[in-house]
Amino acid sequence: MASTRASSPWKADVRHIKDTMRASGLDYDRVTAAVAAREQRHSSAPSYYQPDRLLSLRAVEDRTTLKKSTIYALIARGAFPPPVPITRRRVAWRARDIQSWINARYERRH
Repeated sequence: MASTRASSPWKADVRHIKDTMRASGLDYDRVTAAVAAREQRHSSAPSYYQPDRLLSLRAVEDRTTLKKSTIYALIARGAFPPPVPITRRRVAWRARDIQSWINARYERRH
């Protein structure tokens, strides 16, 4: 018995794109592989996932859901990564240190 269900709209779009590319003499698989490689090189991943990035206090609060007083209390106890001095009045945290701290907390609970 043949399916009476219509195919999804995006499948029709992909089919149309493939047909158009073939008509133009382009190889769909080769083009999509090139696009995927380009996207990987120019990743638009959020900047806080970049391990060498420095995070502000606000970004650390967002990542950890902790507030400033708790963060500094944990630093005083040696239970949180210390900040890196940027200027006389500004500090930041290494994203990899914060992510390691988060991972360690998660692993302890699971």
